[in-house]
Amino acid sequence: MNPADSATEPPTQDVMLQRHEQQLTFMAEAMQAMAARTEEETLTLIKVRVENDNLFTGRRHTAKKAWELHLLLQQTLLIADQLETSLVSLREILKALGLCGSVTPTQIGKKWDNHKRK
Repeated sequence: MNPADSATEPPTQDVMLQRHEQQLTFMAEAMQAMAARTEEETLTLIKVRVENDNLFTGRRHTAKKAWELHLLLQQTLLIADQLETSLVSLREILKALGLCGSVTPTQIGKKWDNHKRK
């Protein structure tokens, strides 16, 4: 049998059943993961709502504003963590290069930009 001929032949019923079973397994696993994530998110929302009860006064639009405030706070904390990690990495790089204390972050940024242009 020529390999070029087999590429044009339709898949057998066994191959099609095997593919279908793989797709069903994948979909079932994805649905389980989504359900677990949804439960976790729901529990988080309930916990946040209870902890910040003072923000949810019952007045018009306060719930929306409270959730926006919560999301903004979470994003700010995430960015702060990322910045802290970046600063630690930068300090480690400067120490490894023996440049700690001898150059400023602005000077390093300019040097980096110059290297990118080349």
